[in-house]
Amino acid sequence: MAPLERGGVNWIEVDLEPGKYALICFLPDAKDGKPHFTHGMMQEIEVANSLWAR
Repeated sequence: MAPLERGGVNWIEVDLEPGKYALICFLPDAKDGKPHFTHGMMQEIEVANSLWAR
């Protein structure tokens, strides 16, 4: 996925097995150069069994 402009939006489709995952941004901050996750840009998600399982 290419970097986005400020305020931009992008969508991706992934096929994940049920379980817990972490979304973590490793891009450097423009002001201090630290990875964004050090500023809190990370999120835990949980993938449940799909009603439309293949």
